[in-house]
Amino acid sequence: MLTVCPWSRPLWGALLLVGTLSGMSGFGAAPMSGKKPLDMKTILSWSLPTEVALSPDTKHVAVVVRTTDWEKSRYRYELRLLSVSDGTSRLLLPPGKDIRHLQWRPDGQALAFITDRTGWTEPEDEAKDEKETFPQVWVWRTDGGLPQPVTDLPRGARAFRWAPDGRALIVLTEYPKPAAEKEYERYRKKRKLDEEVVDREKYPRAFVRVPVEESPSRPTPEWLYVGDFGIEDFDVHPREPWLVFATNYTGKPDDMMRFDLWVLDIPAGTARPLTDAPGFELRPRFSPDGTKLAFLALWDPRYSYARTDVVVLTADWARLDRPVPREQWQFVSAVTDAEARDFRWLPDDRLAVQAEKGVWEWIFEVRPGVSSYGILLGDQRVVQTFDIVPTKPDPWVAVWENAETLPDVWVLSAKGEPRRLTDLNPDFRDYALAPQRVIQWTSRDGKTIEGIFVEPLTPPPPGPKPPLLVAVHGGPNARVANTLRQYLYFQFFAAHGYAVLAPNFRGSSGYGHAFAIANFKDLGGGDFQDILAGVDYVVAQGWADPERMGIFGGSYGGYMTNWAITQTNRFKAAVSMFGIFNLITDFSNSYLPSWEPDYLGDYYWNDLETYLKHSPALYVRNVQTPVLIIHGKEDPNTFISNSKEMYQALQFLKKTVEFVVYPREEHGLREPQHKLDEMRRVLAWFDRYVRGQPRYWLEDEVEAEGWKLRVVAWKPLADEMAAPRPSSPEGSAYELELILTPTSQAKADLTLVVWKEGLSDFQVETSDGTVLLPTAILEKLWGTTAYLEGRDLAWHLARGDGRGLPRSYAIRLAFRVPKEGTTPPMFRLRGFPAVFLATP
Repeated sequence: MLTVCPWSRPLWGALLLVGTLSGMSGFGAAPMSGKKPLDMKTILSWSLPTEVALSPDTKHVAVVVRTTDWEKSRYRYELRLLSVSDGTSRLLLPPGKDIRHLQWRPDGQALAFITDRTGWTEPEDEAKDEKETFPQVWVWRTDGGLPQPVTDLPRGARAFRWAPDGRALIVLTEYPKPAAEKEYERYRKKRKLDEEVVDREKYPRAFVRVPVEESPSRPTPEWLYVGDFGIEDFDVHPREPWLVFATNYTGKPDDMMRFDLWVLDIPAGTARPLTDAPGFELRPRFSPDGTKLAFLALWDPRYSYARTDVVVLTADWARLDRPVPREQWQFVSAVTDAEARDFRWLPDDRLAVQAEKGVWEWIFEVRPGVSSYGILLGDQRVVQTFDIVPTKPDPWVAVWENAETLPDVWVLSAKGEPRRLTDLNPDFRDYALAPQRVIQWTSRDGKTIEGIFVEPLTPPPPGPKPPLLVAVHGGPNARVANTLRQYLYFQFFAAHGYAVLAPNFRGSSGYGHAFAIANFKDLGGGDFQDILAGVDYVVAQGWADPERMGIFGGSYGGYMTNWAITQTNRFKAAVSMFGIFNLITDFSNSYLPSWEPDYLGDYYWNDLETYLKHSPALYVRNVQTPVLIIHGKEDPNTFISNSKEMYQALQFLKKTVEFVVYPREEHGLREPQHKLDEMRRVLAWFDRYVRGQPRYWLEDEVEAEGWKLRVVAWKPLADEMAAPRPSSPEGSAYELELILTPTSQAKADLTLVVWKEGLSDFQVETSDGTVLLPTAILEKLWGTTAYLEGRDLAWHLARGDGRGLPRSYAIRLAFRVPKEGTTPPMFRLRGFPAVFLATP
């Protein structure tokens, strides 16, 4: 019997995931709370505040919120205005391209910012416009209306500050080429004379004054000063016609240690150096009365990775005719021995300093000439950003997170407890979190090392210990903070049954100056021993199975992964993400080549032995660990040649290796779809080689007996008929779409039973063990989707057509699911491994 029922709309696809039967409990079997385990797409979909700006009257806070556009695989940014009193929100700019550098006018009557968009609600196509566009400054006025661009600079806006009277903006831009030169370049390009001379195509940085009147919306800028190629940041004096800017002179990222401060006399259009000490001086900021200047600098300029401190100049520096010597600088945040990242001025010459302290990030209060400090915001918090009005420091706002919460905007006041102003991810409460805590252990030379340990979301049954993944951070002058959000997403792996150890080995930031420089000339030495000591500690506590361990990391974490598998066979699998393989190769290709001599003490032509001794490439023949290599194709930092060399060597050595390259990506993956794919591949690699039990997910390829199966969709069927069919049980209708393809190894055709005597080769098993059979076949008939029911039906799939050429078969089936569980159902096709019907 065959029943044909047309549906009202065509079928469209959705994502799906795949896994084996034995891995069912590994995907965070439903916790006792009934909450769902975290999946990667949910994690990447979190809305996150990226910047805040508190209005001068402290009644409103402007917030930039990042959201995820899965269709176009990019992040979008919106601008909101929140009431500090009750959190009510107003959308100022809808989701679109990046928004940054929020700044209120001194009187609070306007908000300025920089954005890359060209219109308020313009469509953003993937293809680039024929005309190159640049970011501009926009202004929103509090008396009404929409934000509008106020600059149309040929090379865009890099930074800006309000003039003290609020009537103009001082904007940092690039000085464009003369019209005749640009026309000549266009002429040459038409003739295919489009060669590029490296480091030649540069534009000098310049300051312009842009009036901000009621009209016109885009006034004519006044050019104030054309400088060198390296000007990056600046501040305008609140009373005098000066500004102070930071420059490294060249604009090269590798010249970070050359940043000095200069003073620009705006009316005269002349500049003179304020500092010329070794190391960098960055982020100059005047005190509210203009008598002092604060900036960021290194405690010990011999090391680019020394502790960063807040420095204050209190002398009459503006009148000096020579740079202020370093001996006259006051390192006001040094008393905390914490890694300063940002700061704001407070009344009475005090400063609020955002700084890393171990796995946390706090707000300290310091003052020039005082050897003690206070903590404005501490405890178990990792502050991402904050803002304080210097003349009215109560209330103030901050964005923080930790191991139990996502970033939100909070209001702080001396009058009471912190008050959360936003709840950007209310669905977050529906998800279960694995236990995550801070642990410490003693390394082999007696140093105390700290790290993060995450237990599996669902503990294993009595007897076996869980597998362990060692997550190595980059830098090495960086660290792992105790938050849910990480580049390596520990909670994601914990949801899939893994324990995770993330060590802050020597050389990490946030543990004081001596710790930060402890791996000078010792890459892969003491820091590697710190990691192994952490592994030994976790195993000794009975928290992990020493026979099932993997290691992974990106950048320096990739280097450490590469190093580890050349030094030990303790790890059953490794994932190297944009890591260093050969230190000479890295120096020769990176846009930050000074990293190697900074850490190794010299250039390779002066000390070849040290470069070779610390390069994983020298020991590549020792590798026995299966390794997955991941790299962005456009990475200018750890150039892709590192991973290419490693892959080539391991192939010739006949080792187990896979190399995945992502187009358009630089140092670390940024496109959401790429990041989702990366984490899926990492999980699959560890499942196969650490757990020894591969699990398959939606869109994974599963092979059996020479046939390939790919489940491409598992989604609710919309627009159902009002009454369920008699032959279908009550429940929600779902569509399953799969593709079967024979390979050259297929030795036989495939016959699959859809229905026969109450049995089927196509089955869906729910989390409670219920087995569901197809209720219908979905087919295209007469331009619509038809619902086909019957009995004693089987498909015969031939390996090829009449000429022997292979072919693929697309199959769409309908299922009735009684209820949705916290663990995704699995699809079983006779002869094939089971497939999780979800994204990991």
